Amino acid sequence: KKFIKYNLEHVKAFENKYSMRVYEWLLKELTQRKTNRANIQISIDEFKFMLMLENRYSEFKIFNHWVLSKVSNDINNYSNMKLVIEKKGRPVDTLIFQVELDKQIDLIKELSKQDDITPSNAPQSPQTNLDNETYAKLTKALNIASMSKITLSSFESKFLNDMKAKYDLNGSFSWLSDKQRNTLIKILNKYL
Repeated sequence: KKFIKYNLEHVKAFENKYSMRVYEWLLKELTQRKTNRANIQISIDEFKFMLMLENRYSEFKIFNHWVLSKVSNDINNYSNMKLVIEKKGRPVDTLIFQVELDKQIDLIKELSKQDDITPSNAPQSPQTNLDNETYAKLTKALNIASMSKITLSSFESKFLNDMKAKYDLNGSFSWLSDKQRNTLIKILNKYL
């Protein structure tokens, strides 16, 4: 498993709570594409899902004011990244993130360092190991439920599927609140 590395100097001054998540996501996209500049397209629904805002900011104008413009300002003013967010569709249904890292050399160095780290020799933090174990249990519980060997309540099924989808999108459970983490572990322990 590969990890995204970045300098905390680039992000410590962020003022909006979503800026760090968007910065990490954009950096991950650039790293996967092995470039320092890209146009990254994502539907508004997927973007809101990634930020856990599915049921908030139903009007684009409000979403743009409270999330997109603030994230864009943070990233442009405080990080090593330049960002322009364009909208697409009437009504707006897609966002295009035009992103560029200030220093191409930094990204190339990071890519070469990351290529040297394989899953077998990559250092695993205790949190990463816990996330991997939790994800394995989550997948197992959903597989067992799909074979009708256990019956999940409607809430449990929706919650577990939601947690799996968000893990698949983010690559970890680092975004979980304590309440979400406790609920997830409680459900998994109930069935496994």
